[in-house]
Amino acid sequence: MAREIYLPTELTDQIFIFLLDDKSTTSACTLLSSRWHASARRALFHTITLRYEFAYQLDVDAIRPPLNTGQYVKDLKLVSTKDRSDITIHHLDKILSIFPDVHTFTLCGADLRLLSDKHPPIAAWSSPRSLQELRLHNVGYYVLDWSSRVPSDDNRFKYWAPEPDVDTARFKYEPSGCSLVQFLNLFGRVDTISLSKIFPIGTGDQGYYALSCGRWPVDYSWYHLPAFRSTLWAEEQKLSERFCVRRILASEKEREDSYSLAEMALYILAFSPTATVDLQCLELSEPLTVTNEILQRTASTLTKLRLQLLELMQETLPNGSESGDKFGIIHCIALTDLHIHLFIPIHGYSRYRWNDPGVSDEVLERQNRLFNDFIHVISISPKTFRHITLEVKCLKDFLLRYDWSGLDKTLIRCLDLVRVSLVLSVYTLNPTNSLGDVGGITKRV
Repeated sequence: MAREIYLPTELTDQIFIFLLDDKSTTSACTLLSSRWHASARRALFHTITLRYEFAYQLDVDAIRPPLNTGQYVKDLKLVSTKDRSDITIHHLDKILSIFPDVHTFTLCGADLRLLSDKHPPIAAWSSPRSLQELRLHNVGYYVLDWSSRVPSDDNRFKYWAPEPDVDTARFKYEPSGCSLVQFLNLFGRVDTISLSKIFPIGTGDQGYYALSCGRWPVDYSWYHLPAFRSTLWAEEQKLSERFCVRRILASEKEREDSYSLAEMALYILAFSPTATVDLQCLELSEPLTVTNEILQRTASTLTKLRLQLLELMQETLPNGSESGDKFGIIHCIALTDLHIHLFIPIHGYSRYRWNDPGVSDEVLERQNRLFNDFIHVISISPKTFRHITLEVKCLKDFLLRYDWSGLDKTLIRCLDLVRVSLVLSVYTLNPTNSLGDVGGITKRV
């Protein structure tokens, strides 16, 4: 009979880390040996997924795990079986209380309902939980009232609304009228927050069509009116002082030619007085104007920045952007890692016939100018970079005819630079006059 080999619990715990996704194996191992039982049980309950269709199905007693195994759950996923299902902060607080040692919480497919002023305070608001990672995907939230909170607001401003000329901090003592703020106040220190498809869906209990004056599809251009921005300014003050985040990941997209749809959630985090004071890593996939404004608020502590840029168009920039930095990278005074995914578009490409001998000089000249504008941004930024990754998607003609020496001259002035990666992806015009990728033409330098 083979002699049993004793392994310390610390070692068996490490072994079962490699089996966290194999529920059948970890379940069998709980019955294999009394010495393996504890490690196997921790692995078995490490990650669980709760699926629901209606909030009333999330009965606390019904989902409470047996024999206090809730303490073993480190990765908790709450997923709707529909596209999105309503849920309240009250339900979420009760569910999280069952699993006291959760490190990662994922909420997918939810519409966060507002709690009224008459609802009893949530216990976690006074004693918020810490998390290693909070993941929000396909989450909608309500705002009680989008009307102006600052009487001096008017509609003189079209795109860039001014800073409020009143003390918005006075709003922090009012009850929150935004269900996203109510939700975030359940948490204290969050190491990483991941945002993808998180957006406002209505005012109060009305549908999101009300936000767009009945227009369909929904037009979010109303957000840039000062009245709506002042509402966000007021709600940002109500985010708990205990809530803070070190990494914001908001670059995930459903399509390459789309944005992350996390714009207003990012504003709530960035303009909160304390949420981003220790922010070190930021990943964005937003329009240039949004990117610029977010970086102005968060850049001073950033060491890692990743931007997915779909446009390099000249835009009307707020005051203080005379330097020509339309991205806002100039504000990053401590940045060591810069990763840019750059798409250089063709505007008006449908005017050019497929049987032309090549793309017109006009198109190539425009792409050269746009890319040179980007190189200029790097040249005027603080030279603190150690690692730069530049992914460029462009026309093959641009790739072959562009003078790359300008990029060399810019990077050579970054004295701390130790690694540069250049990834080139080529697209062309297909016979239907639309954009198509050319596979296999990618180069890393």
